[in-house]
Amino acid sequence: MDSEKVFFYIFSSLLLRVVLVKGQECTVTLTNSPGTLDYPEMSLNYTNNLVCEWNFIAPPGLVVEITFTDIDLQDTDDDNNCLDTITVFDGARGSSTLTPPFCSDGPFWPRFPHRFLSTSNQLSIVFETNPTITGFGFVAEYRHVPVRREALAMVDVDQPSIILLNRFSILADRILLLLSARPTALDFDPITEFFYYTDIDVGFIGRIMLNSNSEEMLVQEDIETPLGVAVGYLTGLLYWTDSGRNEVSVSKQDGTFRTTLVSSSSGCRSPRALRLSADQQYIFWTCLGQIRKAKADGSESQTLVNGLVDPRAITLDEAMYLYWVDIATSSLGRIQTDGTNQELLFTHEIFSGVHSFVLDSFAYFWSQPVDQRFIFVDRESPGQIGGVILTQVTTMEGLYYYKSDDMVAEQHTCALDNGGCQELCFPQENSFRCFNPVEGMPCGNPRERCGETLLDPSGILDYPAGLVDYINNLNCVWNFIAPPGLVVEITFTEIDLEEELPIVNICFDTITVFDGVGGSNNLTLPFCGDGPFWPRRPHRFLSTSNQLSVVLETDLSITGQGFVAEYRHVPFRVESIAAINVDERSIVLINRFSPTVSEPIPLLMSRRPSALDFDPITEFFYYTDIDVGFIGRIMLNSNSEEVLVQEDIDTPLGVAVGYLTGLLYWTDSGRNEVSVSRLDGTFQTILVSSNGGCTSPRAIRLSSDQQDFFWTCQGKIMKAKSDGSESQTLVDELIDPVAITLDEAMYLYWVDVATSSVDRIRTDGTNQEHLFTSDVFSGVHSFVLDSFTYYWSRPVDNEIIDVDRNSPTEIGRIILEPEATLEGLYYYKSDAMIAGNNKANLYLKGNFHHPRQFQFSQLCNF
Repeated sequence: MDSEKVFFYIFSSLLLRVVLVKGQECTVTLTNSPGTLDYPEMSLNYTNNLVCEWNFIAPPGLVVEITFTDIDLQDTDDDNNCLDTITVFDGARGSSTLTPPFCSDGPFWPRFPHRFLSTSNQLSIVFETNPTITGFGFVAEYRHVPVRREALAMVDVDQPSIILLNRFSILADRILLLLSARPTALDFDPITEFFYYTDIDVGFIGRIMLNSNSEEMLVQEDIETPLGVAVGYLTGLLYWTDSGRNEVSVSKQDGTFRTTLVSSSSGCRSPRALRLSADQQYIFWTCLGQIRKAKADGSESQTLVNGLVDPRAITLDEAMYLYWVDIATSSLGRIQTDGTNQELLFTHEIFSGVHSFVLDSFAYFWSQPVDQRFIFVDRESPGQIGGVILTQVTTMEGLYYYKSDDMVAEQHTCALDNGGCQELCFPQENSFRCFNPVEGMPCGNPRERCGETLLDPSGILDYPAGLVDYINNLNCVWNFIAPPGLVVEITFTEIDLEEELPIVNICFDTITVFDGVGGSNNLTLPFCGDGPFWPRRPHRFLSTSNQLSVVLETDLSITGQGFVAEYRHVPFRVESIAAINVDERSIVLINRFSPTVSEPIPLLMSRRPSALDFDPITEFFYYTDIDVGFIGRIMLNSNSEEVLVQEDIDTPLGVAVGYLTGLLYWTDSGRNEVSVSRLDGTFQTILVSSNGGCTSPRAIRLSSDQQDFFWTCQGKIMKAKSDGSESQTLVDELIDPVAITLDEAMYLYWVDVATSSVDRIRTDGTNQEHLFTSDVFSGVHSFVLDSFTYYWSRPVDNEIIDVDRNSPTEIGRIILEPEATLEGLYYYKSDAMIAGNNKANLYLKGNFHHPRQFQFSQLCNF
């Protein structure tokens, strides 16, 4: 009896474990972030014969990063083959794999912790088990992150080139061919994106740009065997070791003004590896038997580590530890950069023949030219060693760990303007020291400095600072650089340059904004104030990459007080003025930050398009046609076009999209009606009929919560609830209000073409006020605004007018080339925040309901 109970207990426990594991879903789509995937849960073993699939989906513009923090699968067989496997796909299952199937800390790349990054917004994991032994499974942490690249850059000696091996896969994702006979050492400047390398056959130092074949030789005289190189991108300096001459030298980053810092008489034999401290105030290098340290100018030289035999490779981590590999003792050691806490980490024969050495947060990496591979080791578990052998690569040297999103510290004045030094500028904490400076030359005075590189995430550029005028004959360049993944936004809040020549509008002293650095595409024509050029003051610009440049050029005569500009690093966005091109029957988008116009979106179904609105959720433009008489829509990024409303419609001069409520409104001037339907045009209903006392309804807009709508009639502006109830006159005693718009402060603005005026009123009917009058309002069709500017279309003159909201007397014009008749404006922002959808939009079943009705109507069947 007792044995039967025991058997029953064991059988029940096993059955319960199987039921619990089988009950856990193993084919799931995960869209949350961050999260943890623990399979199976409750400390149970997984079962046999599984094929599980997890699909991770991030929002567009982000990618998926996943890190396996614990893996316990069936052990490999005698040939080191995995029996139960995890496979990671770069996208949905069936896409390219980021790694071969793995089962733990086998020899495959990348090492544990297994860390992967997708190249799109999707990543998939497939877990397959065989019919035999099982394990506890795995735990993985995942999150949605901006796109980035992490790669191990290395020199291929036999086919002179630089290879970038993706950190999250086994793919070499870029190869840069070098004009070198025997490249060896490697370093990188993340600001200019130049790789610097040495050649020990010809004897020179060169550089090549990451994303181009722009290559140049920098140092080639008085150099013999440069085995190490280090780039001071924060200080503007370039360092190298010369083992043949027993020297350590320095120059500017372009190779000029070279100087020997450590001579052959210093007692350092065969200097080889070279690294800089994080702030680039110190240099570290290896000699035969020791590691040395000195200030950036070579002063205060000292022995940091003694008693070594042949230290070949050094690197530093974020905790201010310096690591080295001694190939004679096959050991890895480290020490704090201040000379404390020296320790031996581990010893292994794999260190024989090491050439270069780097690390990231998880692993050590080093190249082994002897075995044509590089080695990697988990920093937490250094006993587990793995390697990667690249096909068709025979000898690898010179490693650099590349991260596209590396944060770059603020550059020292030595890098910005050489500190005013004639030759070399060496950093000394918060100051600097000139090497052979010119007698009496000012060093780094910000009021006299003309141009610099700015890396701060936000700031103010005030040139020249103080109450002085700028000087003549300037050519100043300011380079703004944001981290990868962000862009630069700059707004000129004050401009006082030499006045332009009246009538012809010619500027003598000019500001030009470039989309990038080094003569990239300019975002605007050169300007000097509130001239006719686009965009209007405040002059606001947004780069399309992480770099932007401002150039100030002055002539030989009159000067001014200069300018003030506010800048910041922001996510990329698009802001455009969308307009109807009547002549071409299309929608055009005019970039808010440059004079560029997008490729037109053709309206193939329309004969005479007129009004325009946009749904930021579905990205449909809605437009009206006043010739055929219909309302249509077309998708922003495709040619998907359809007619929605074409019956019982005559002259639809206005349209408004209730994307929060699922409703579409339009005015019909020919029928003196205001109507509504669902967004697809169904269930068309008249809200304001021809006997409602509104003659020639035209412009129409919705409140920000889309609970109310506003429209113009001959002589007045009206307001009603979204279902047409509680209709009232909001503004009376007008003549011909043809265009209205609303701002973020709940003001409604209108243009009366008969009085050529702009006025506004609170949407609750209070605080009516006249803003300004100008003859440019004659012939206005449509009217929009942003935080800084009013814009309206004038079909009569084929142009768009823009006016600074704070200085409305200054009026500018945008004229398209070739000229076109523009109507129906919409201000488009790709990053516009969208409020929560009304339930009537989410739960409509068969007919539509206005948001006010939703709480009371019995027509909603849910």
